[in-house]
Amino acid sequence: MGQVSITADVWSDQNRQPFLAMTAHWIAKVEGTTSLQLEMALIAFHRLRGRHDGKTLAETVVKLLDRAQITVKVRLLHKAAIMMLVSNVSFKVGHFILDNARNNGTMMQFLETMLGDCDIAFDAVNRKIMCFAHVVDLSS
Repeated sequence: MGQVSITADVWSDQNRQPFLAMTAHWIAKVEGTTSLQLEMALIAFHRLRGRHDGKTLAETVVKLLDRAQITVKVRLLHKAAIMMLVSNVSFKVGHFILDNARNNGTMMQFLETMLGDCDIAFDAVNRKIMCFAHVVDLSS
């Protein structure tokens, strides 16, 4: 709990127009119970313009996280936990599930810096998960 993880993929349509889709995943308490459930929402289906390098992708991802108010909520919850002196609570941007494209690795490095500039702790190496379907596809 306390994390929002992201699944993201970039692809081009038949007209070679590139798109980025991002889905957020989090665990939420079911209202009125002590149960938890996995929630998810499509937060972006975005047409990319310009280069697809890691820096440009990271800038786009941060803008889309901002537009979905994920970065704002993470910062506010983190600051509230500090003000309440709750040291064992962690509110953060969780993991990113991505394919093996080289620009995704570079994007994660830029994302670490950009989120750090927003006072959001993020570890690019330990927060990247390779998409299992892409790994299987590459192995066949």
